[in-house]
Amino acid sequence: MRSLRLESCSVWEGCALESKENIKFTVPGGFLDCVRYTNPGKPVVLGLHGFADTCETFQFILPAFDNLELFCPSMRGHGDSSRVEQGYYSAGLYFGDLIQFAGSLSKPYVLMGHSMGAAIAARFAGLYPDEISALILLEGFSGIAPAEEEIRRLKSWGDALRRKRPERVRVMKTLREAELILKSVHQTLPPERIATLARSLARETPDGFVWRQDTDVKNGGIPIPFSPQFSRALWERVQCPVLFIYGESSHLLPGSRENSQGSLDEILSHFKNIEKHALPCGHNPHHELPERVIEILKQFFAKHGLG
Repeated sequence: MRSLRLESCSVWEGCALESKENIKFTVPGGFLDCVRYTNPGKPVVLGLHGFADTCETFQFILPAFDNLELFCPSMRGHGDSSRVEQGYYSAGLYFGDLIQFAGSLSKPYVLMGHSMGAAIAARFAGLYPDEISALILLEGFSGIAPAEEEIRRLKSWGDALRRKRPERVRVMKTLREAELILKSVHQTLPPERIATLARSLARETPDGFVWRQDTDVKNGGIPIPFSPQFSRALWERVQCPVLFIYGESSHLLPGSRENSQGSLDEILSHFKNIEKHALPCGHNPHHELPERVIEILKQFFAKHGLG
């Protein structure tokens, strides 16, 4: 890993993390841009963001990691990480990059993820259970899609691939325009939090502001998921304590969508040592209720002697 720049940690007043460092980690065919909140000699946490997000996603809950060292990479095609020039985005690509990145960390480490990042983390923890001291999942389970729905998604992706047009990047004239778009999605967030997200998710160019992601990410990766049986076999291999935090009104909970089957209780029953917290929010607890998430995380770390 190579240090690119160093700046003070100033997202939250009273944040005890010593500094914020941006690094690049080389992966086959590219690199991952990673933010490292340094705290030398402390236990390591590896944080994985969700779909169309960036390495800055956990910025509102930094005080939870006062006694830890936090690494948060942007997945390929997200944030300032490299784009896929030849090939396609997929869960397999993200999973392979995680294997490479995690292999460079001191062990054991805490693995944390939100949404897509949590789904990947939960399966990775079953593949390498001896490396991980604790697993933290913010959402990440959406149930089982019927075979007909999986076929529809794959066919839809294939059809879009065949009619792909030249890349068109959406340019927003001002950062305020990005804020208004985010506000339409995150309707419960206060203006100052929306503004912070806009600065993280958008990048300034000579023509205005663009989202920090490859347009091909939005078009969707290859929709071939881990099979339900394989996922459950991996979850049952997880040995460490697991913390699961989810929003009661999340649109991605199992059974909450027309083409989603299964129950959350059935999914969680495959983890040996799990603690769950339902919060009165949607799919992004760390953005919607950061103070509550910080409290839960600190209690979890204290309970298991982490930080």
